[in-house]
Amino acid sequence: MLTKIQKWGNSQGLRLAKSLIEDAHLRVGDQVDVAVREGVILVAPARRLRGRHSLEDLVARIPRHYRPGEVVWGRPAGKEGCRGPSNGLVLTPQGAGQRNHSGRGPGALPH
Repeated sequence: MLTKIQKWGNSQGLRLAKSLIEDAHLRVGDQVDVAVREGVILVAPARRLRGRHSLEDLVARIPRHYRPGEVVWGRPAGKEGCRGPSNGLVLTPQGAGQRNHSGRGPGALPH
């Protein structure tokens, strides 16, 4: 099939015949993987594992300059506190690294 690269807004696109899409077992709205190998553009159905995205696909969608931040959820409301290392420090959102008279920080779980 011959087709022509056309301008669509700020992008370029190809129109593909319905029969070509059906022969590739694709439908409108399906995700495809587009790659270039040795100067040839290849379009293939996006591979999913058990109906889910592959790790490679998910990681590829992370913006290049993304840096995760810290989320403060507030004071512990139950048993969210955790025992710290052997020095008795407790890692909780508020009061982290503080000690009480027992050598454990606020929100520490009982022994």
